[in-house]
Amino acid sequence: MKKRSESYWIIMIIYTSIKALLFKLIFPIQRYFLRKKGWLISIPQTSYTGLPKSFLDDMPMMKDAQGNDISAEELNHHIAESQEIPKPVLEYYSHWRPTLLFRVFNLEKALNTKSRIFVKYEGRSPSNDHRYNAALWEVYQAKQSGVKVMDLNNANYHWRLALIVACNNLGLPYIADDMPLNKDELNYKVELFNAFAHGNNQEITTDSVQAPSMLTMNAVNCQTIIGLELMQQLDELKISPDIMISPLGAGNAPVGMMLPFLDQDIEMVCVEPENLFHVVGGEYQYYPLPDNSNRQVKTYSCGKSLDANLKDILVDTPMISPVAAYLCDNKTIQVELQSIANAMAACQLFLETAGWLPSIESGLALHKAMQVARENDGKNIVLLITGGGLNEAIKYSAPEHPAQKESDYAN
Repeated sequence: MKKRSESYWIIMIIYTSIKALLFKLIFPIQRYFLRKKGWLISIPQTSYTGLPKSFLDDMPMMKDAQGNDISAEELNHHIAESQEIPKPVLEYYSHWRPTLLFRVFNLEKALNTKSRIFVKYEGRSPSNDHRYNAALWEVYQAKQSGVKVMDLNNANYHWRLALIVACNNLGLPYIADDMPLNKDELNYKVELFNAFAHGNNQEITTDSVQAPSMLTMNAVNCQTIIGLELMQQLDELKISPDIMISPLGAGNAPVGMMLPFLDQDIEMVCVEPENLFHVVGGEYQYYPLPDNSNRQVKTYSCGKSLDANLKDILVDTPMISPVAAYLCDNKTIQVELQSIANAMAACQLFLETAGWLPSIESGLALHKAMQVARENDGKNIVLLITGGGLNEAIKYSAPEHPAQKESDYAN
């Protein structure tokens, strides 16, 4: 073996020292930029949270099968108790979580504002939106409780797609009829659903159990991972939000984002489409849960200006999670309306400045965020984008597209 010269070892020592010094210099720089992008966080290991008891003392939000009020204490137990996220669920979460929080500098420049707009983006999940946060956990719990087959036909196609992906991931057989494509409502999610619905799809059996409703308290718990991640990211950035804005939908995503921040002095706003709304003009009262449990929730059904054909079908259907409905009713969350035309225009500007399309549902909240940024210089605005919009791209090229169906915005 050839003996190394003394000069060789001197060079190696110098080389190693320089390499170590560069690492010590570069690592903090990398860490700084990761912090700036809000990426240097871990996935929360538990769900959060809940409503302060004072919020629940005024009125119960649920009735049991016998029509008796569920007490504030019992209700708060359902939504406030911190639960450890099961390891199999965490494993799948780690495939796309934590989700990104980023600042849209080019959009701010286009709006000529000194306000800062931070976007929390939930469209990276396997179902392309936030619903998979809850679907994965619901399917896991169903399988652990002994469910053999899950009947998904009571779920709309957004929630159904998320449940199908979760069932396939966790190996739970399901029942799901094909959903026919309507050429006027072409949507790649429906095509994707039809493709998925044959791998693990089963015939109807006596062992089947109906899919869980998106209006359950557990669905709120599952979505609080959004707010817990966001809290870490904002802490890393040393940012205190002035206003948080989200599309309302069925209420679980915005409440999941906002619930951990209820004790802070932050303006909270949710936005609904003006042609299909529930809180603004809707009736806040008890409605039966659509899960055959005979339980009732105090929430909102459809607004008074809903299209007559849809109103006949949906007028007695609860549309907003009871937690979201209560926070909207007591004005903790302000609810506003935006037009689909404004949402599409906002999404197109976002595409031009940020490089990708949000969902039209998220465009409603995006337009509100843009209004706030234009009117208030210096605000820290946090915007929740619940899903990507490539599946809705045909709607951007069809300005005279008919009014959106309920399935576009519910859940």
